[in-house]
Amino acid sequence: MTRRLIIGISDTSGIVYGIRALRALRDSGIETHLMLSRSARLTLAYELPLQTADVEALADVTHRQRRSVAIRPHHLRRGRRKERDERQ
Repeated sequence: MTRRLIIGISDTSGIVYGIRALRALRDSGIETHLMLSRSARLTLAYELPLQTADVEALADVTHRQRRSVAIRPHHLRRGRRKERDERQ
């Protein structure tokens, strides 16, 4: 059974912690799912020298925010998956 962890980044204070968590989990064997809110994307451009694509590349699967609802297990299948070898 694949272990999964959802990292949700929603505002300024969460960006640095979310990025650190994604980097720490890269080689852990845990499949990471990332959801960045619109405000987090805007703040990222002002706060850090990273692009949205740089942060998304740290996760195995990324999810686009469509509306403010909790992610349910069936939503996990709708994200964009990447091969682990592709990240290295």
